[in-house]
Amino acid sequence: MKKFPALLLLLLMGAFSLNAQLLYKCESPNGDTITWIMGTMHYTERDGFREDPIFDSLIAAADVFFEEPLLDEHLSREQLARLSRAQRYEGGKTLKDFVSKKDLKQLTAQLSDQLNVAPSVIRHSFIYAPFFMLSKLPPKDSLRHLELDNYLIAKAKFHKRRIVPLDHPDSIHQTALILRDKHQPEWLLKVYPTYYKTNAMLEKAYRAQDTAKVISFLGYSADTLLITRRNEQWVKIIERESGKKNFIEAGLAHVIAPFDGLLDYFRRKNWNVSGVHVNLFATENN
Repeated sequence: MKKFPALLLLLLMGAFSLNAQLLYKCESPNGDTITWIMGTMHYTERDGFREDPIFDSLIAAADVFFEEPLLDEHLSREQLARLSRAQRYEGGKTLKDFVSKKDLKQLTAQLSDQLNVAPSVIRHSFIYAPFFMLSKLPPKDSLRHLELDNYLIAKAKFHKRRIVPLDHPDSIHQTALILRDKHQPEWLLKVYPTYYKTNAMLEKAYRAQDTAKVISFLGYSADTLLITRRNEQWVKIIERESGKKNFIEAGLAHVIAPFDGLLDYFRRKNWNVSGVHVNLFATENN
């Protein structure tokens, strides 16, 4: 019986291999409503990225554009200040206050190289999670990275679509607190020797639109609070706010997570769900 979860994961991976895409079309049983879902990787290397005109046409035609807002969107000044406090080490401390000089030297070398910032920035970092570190990069250093969410949101704004955020300020703040609890200095020390190597493989799988590999890297370790509970709230918003033509952009884990992903939500409603290949990245020959 202990082998059953592994067998189940293999079956799930096989199912994803048959439908390995980033963009999905969900059509209601009577065909009167169509919702497109794009699974994003929040940060990816800009190298190799290219435009695919399908996004312009789909977003321009959408009645409603649903977004997974980045952590600082749709927040008042007071809410932003509250979120900023949640993203920092407590007591005004920085990374150098938590680890030994030896570990700090190792982390500094790894992080400064991967994030392309000066070592002093890492040593005095008050941000605790790689995601936040990357999101706080100065513009000149962030040019090498692409935020796919913002890429799609910009198109929705250009076409003056009605934009509906899937998260509200309280859930965004809760997400930051969850990440703070998870990404303590001990986590950095344990994970960072392989973090970016694993992340590079995950990014390669994403660019190849290989959702089976993406799931295997995630190990379906999608935190209940970060994925499942948020998806439960999201589908309520989708039900309430949808038009006849909709476009949803959300992190790929939210889209393809087994059992509680957005695709499974539409399948449970007996909608027809099909994948559509997109040409967002140049083909890699390795």
